[in-house]
Amino acid sequence: MDEGEESETGQMEGVSHQPFSELETYYEEKVKLALESTDGLTVSHVLINFKSTAETAYLTDEQIDYNEQSQASGETIDEQVSHKTSATIVMEETDRDRTPVAYQTNKPAVQGVLIVVDGVAGIQVKKQCVELVSKYLAISPHRVAVQFKGG
Repeated sequence: MDEGEESETGQMEGVSHQPFSELETYYEEKVKLALESTDGLTVSHVLINFKSTAETAYLTDEQIDYNEQSQASGETIDEQVSHKTSATIVMEETDRDRTPVAYQTNKPAVQGVLIVVDGVAGIQVKKQCVELVSKYLAISPHRVAVQFKGG
């Protein structure tokens, strides 16, 4: 799997090390290529706005202490329950360096997309762009805007 490529589970491999602008550029190029693979469509710009960067979940070592006491005396039941949880991030040591062990990286949530298409405005072209991008990025169609340039 290449750097930044999406796995079958929707997780991103290698994006946690990419700066935010590189991540935007990566997605913008992928969307532009997907749109231009459609017959007769020339895309001049694709801009994607993310809600956040990719989120990484780290492996933790959890310890749960649980005590429970119940005592029945006649009609009343006295209960005492205590619950304590503590978590420590698992670290990996390599040559005098300690790094947290990541087990999952989720792709960032897309907030909106702007597509600038060369040519004359057409409802079919707009509909096709919105449908392709909303399905490709798994976002609602109202989050995709299509503008026409020239023609």
